[in-house]
Amino acid sequence: MRAGDVDRGSRGSVARRALMLSLSLWLNGCRSPTDYVCPTILLPGVSVTVVDATTSAPPAARSTLVVTDGAYADSAVTAAGTGVVHSAAAAYGRGGNFAVVVHTPGYADWARAGVQVSVDDCGHPNTARFTIALQPLGP
Repeated sequence: MRAGDVDRGSRGSVARRALMLSLSLWLNGCRSPTDYVCPTILLPGVSVTVVDATTSAPPAARSTLVVTDGAYADSAVTAAGTGVVHSAAAAYGRGGNFAVVVHTPGYADWARAGVQVSVDDCGHPNTARFTIALQPLGP
């Protein structure tokens, strides 16, 4: 190498690194790896699917889901009819410490206290999901 010559190997390497960094920032929208966009969706805190414990089929009657957390209360009703999946969801957009009750005519009520529903970094609940096998009441 002569006096005044530039070491093109190291200069080229620096230029390549700068180009790769610029390209990476441009492709990622100038966000750091920890930045992200939260989707605008509304998710339930609690979701239930109801079946008859003896037949594994949906009950013929509608089921009512009731979810409470302190003074907060929400409810939902399943569809009715045979061959229809009986699902209901409540507490949309909420996390909390819920008491959950499912009432279906002809069946013993199902209840669970202390259902913890956390929220993610966007504030969406991590839905607590239950498949409930209802016990028919005697004749």
